[in-house]
Amino acid sequence: MKISIRYAVKEDTNKLRDLLQNANLSLEGLEETIDYFLIMEDSNRKMIATLGIEPLQSVGLLRSFVVSGSLSEQHIIMMFDHMLQLAREKALTSLYLASNKQNALTFFEEIGFRAVSKQEIPKDLYHSSHLKNILNVDNSTIMELNL
Repeated sequence: MKISIRYAVKEDTNKLRDLLQNANLSLEGLEETIDYFLIMEDSNRKMIATLGIEPLQSVGLLRSFVVSGSLSEQHIIMMFDHMLQLAREKALTSLYLASNKQNALTFFEEIGFRAVSKQEIPKDLYHSSHLKNILNVDNSTIMELNL
């Protein structure tokens, strides 16, 4: 299967909204940050994955990682490589993510993220309602990647 990754554009908003809603993820800020989203498509231009950044000053919070169907680890790594490129193009200094899925933490460590304490989280990230919700979930781990 031929797969391509591209930056989202305004015209992708409705398709992204549908994909995020089907995954029960927040749509908050989608339209304002559409240019911080990546889209993975198959050879028929069907959206099969997305990953976004919520920018907060010079840092970003990874969010809205959705995969419809199954992807190989190689495809997922490609998606994250493109996300790192996007973050650098947007002049972000570091990326953060929050997860309560313990099996995902090893993968994130392998691509360069490290766990940080809540005290190490930049103050700018506390403006994110997404992060506030995640911090209320038991067993959440916050991870950071300096760019």
